[in-house]
Amino acid sequence: MITTDGNTWDPVSSFGLDYNWNIQFFALDQSDGKVLPKINDMTYHNSNDNLSSGETNLLPTIVMGDDTRDISGFNIYRMTDYETEYQLYDMVEFVNGQTEYCYQDDVVDFGTGYFYKVTANYISETDECESSPAMAYEIPEDDYVYIWPESVEENTDKGNIIVFPNPARDEVNISSTTAIESIRITNYMGQIVYTNNAGHSTSIKLNTSTYPEGVYLIQVETKFGITTKRVIINR
Repeated sequence: MITTDGNTWDPVSSFGLDYNWNIQFFALDQSDGKVLPKINDMTYHNSNDNLSSGETNLLPTIVMGDDTRDISGFNIYRMTDYETEYQLYDMVEFVNGQTEYCYQDDVVDFGTGYFYKVTANYISETDECESSPAMAYEIPEDDYVYIWPESVEENTDKGNIIVFPNPARDEVNISSTTAIESIRITNYMGQIVYTNNAGHSTSIKLNTSTYPEGVYLIQVETKFGITTKRVIINR
């Protein structure tokens, strides 16, 4: 489509042009981190407009730029047999030089199947993006893996960490049965939005009133390791 007045849009083919422009944009639904296409099906046509060719720069100025992005981490999406949509479940940091990653889900139920998808996050000084889900290794035509736990062994040595309320608005509470050494919060793109050395407290209250709506991952470090909790800010 093309416009000559900034208001009315007409098919390029109506003017007999032998070239085209394709423009696409996406709207980000921050409540669950999914990217959905935005489509306008309305069609405009005005055959009375005349187009003319403007001045052409035969010696354009070439500006060299760096359009590369560095990988920052991986998003883990999960869906159970009883759900219909994937949810951002966890985030794994990228380690320079590491070519293989092993992810362990510590919260599963016996007798329930789980679907997992993995995407990669890329970031530059000006923008960031998320890849499509990776294809499965054993079944390359699938962009997910399906897991059916046959038994569950509870790890009682890691302590118990609770994040509430969830969804949250202006405040998030973190409670742990063991001393908290540090807290880090990242958004769904892997960008760090908050860090804090908790001073070995077992209860932390976070002010999230300035956080944009969306999905966040809270990484809580104790002497037993790092536990990741997913929280949604929704107003």
